[in-house]
Amino acid sequence: MKTKFESVTKSWTSLISTLIVAILSAAAFQSVFQPGAPLPVPDLVKVAGLAKAFEPLIFYSENGVQQVGDLQATGVAVWDLGESVRSTNMTSAPIIVKELDDLSESLKTLAIELTKFFANVDGDVDGLVSPCHTL
Repeated sequence: MKTKFESVTKSWTSLISTLIVAILSAAAFQSVFQPGAPLPVPDLVKVAGLAKAFEPLIFYSENGVQQVGDLQATGVAVWDLGESVRSTNMTSAPIIVKELDDLSESLKTLAIELTKFFANVDGDVDGLVSPCHTL
């Protein structure tokens, strides 16, 4: 032990390098056995406020598939009505058929846009709710 102490304190360079190695070793030893940093926890008040803000959007998007289905069925019914009017001998049948065809196309376009909208809303809601599931 005496020879080790003498070799460490033999010169200032040896003493300083030994102290630096000892401090670094202690720090490394401590970091190995210290528990890891805790994961960040979301602020539940902010999450609840955000969910409250999206509540009407969530409520209306729940029935989105049914609404789009009803809209598509209405578009088909309008188209069918146009075909029925086309087969009549009314003098204004071409004008009515054109209007019904335009309405049917508008309903079809609206159904497509609503499908995109509800898909985006569901994706956004899932993105907001997903971090809450990790709690």
